[in-house]
Amino acid sequence: MSDYPYTQADETPRLDAEANSIGASNEECSSFSDLHQADFDIMPIEQVNQYLSEHGHDPERVRLQGEILAKVLIENINLREYAKKMEVAIIKQSIADKYNVDQLIQKLRLQIKIIGSQKEFATSIGFSASYLSDVLNKRRDPGIAFLRACGYEKVTLYRRIP
Repeated sequence: MSDYPYTQADETPRLDAEANSIGASNEECSSFSDLHQADFDIMPIEQVNQYLSEHGHDPERVRLQGEILAKVLIENINLREYAKKMEVAIIKQSIADKYNVDQLIQKLRLQIKIIGSQKEFATSIGFSASYLSDVLNKRRDPGIAFLRACGYEKVTLYRRIP
């Protein structure tokens, strides 16, 4: 199995093909409705196989159908767990990605270093080199449009006074 869980869309065609290859159908699966789930849970496998045979079903085919269903259910559970982990990671990341002005300037200087120069960076975000210089040297607060062009936004927080 890969490092990433399957998505339902990825697995469904393969599982449908598997089910079709053994001739499984929804009608066959629903024909067991006369027996309660609790009866199957406590019934020895030999009796289950006998019951299936008596009702015109091949125990091997039914077993394979059960395996296919189990795979789908496990993959669905894995997908849900993965989604929860991703949601938690996104929330943690959004909490962690808050910077004060000094940290923001530090991040901007790193971006400038990657691009090459202040002038090239300023041009790439659509602002003048002098405006960028004023922000970097704290002579001017970064405006909303400037922050957005750099991939940031200003967030105001409130807290209770102790």
